[in-house]
Amino acid sequence: MKWIVKSLFLLIHPAVFAQESSLDSSVLTAQEKISGAFKSTRVINAHSIEMLHKKDLDFRIMHRFGFVSDGLKQFFGLDDATMRMSLDYGISKNLMVGLGRSTYRKEVDAFIKTRLLQQAKGRRRIPLSVVLALGAQNWTEEAFGPVKPTFHDRMSYYIQLLAGRKFSDRISFQLSPILLISNSPVAQTDNEAMVALGAGGRVKVSKRVAITIDYHHLFRESLHRL
Repeated sequence: MKWIVKSLFLLIHPAVFAQESSLDSSVLTAQEKISGAFKSTRVINAHSIEMLHKKDLDFRIMHRFGFVSDGLKQFFGLDDATMRMSLDYGISKNLMVGLGRSTYRKEVDAFIKTRLLQQAKGRRRIPLSVVLALGAQNWTEEAFGPVKPTFHDRMSYYIQLLAGRKFSDRISFQLSPILLISNSPVAQTDNEAMVALGAGGRVKVSKRVAITIDYHHLFRESLHRL
């Protein structure tokens, strides 16, 4: 009798274990999150759909150069380079914040960025990632005109929606419409509220080399002055 019980136990135990393993596997494959569309939280200068991990701190120095068409006089845009230093922090896997300082008009800026959707495959498929970014900036450069701008005059704001997809291990693409509000536009022809459409892409050409590009087109006549 003991021999029969032991035999039954040996037969049942592997079957139960296999069933549990199958259940665990089905749960894991129900939805697999996809990340790494871009290698950082920025495409180049623009926000990307990627987020910092929780408690990660990112110190970054970025440069924006002038126009190549300016020729040798401005050393093909290098003389007009501006710099931005920033510290970004991941509060959670879906929320991050950042502070920055730029040299163009001595701007100080801050932003908050949250992930609304993350691309996933499996039975619960999500075709793309969606991220919302909100930011504000204050330029601190000294004004030499007779009218001194107030703190409010120096402020500008933006709200940006980023939607992107990692199509394969080699190709990623995103679109990012943005609403800009400036209390004191730099150019007199600019509106206080303007719309722009950004695009960013990444094509991996080898294990360690990728071609990355970002671009924003500003629709200067998109909105009337507020």
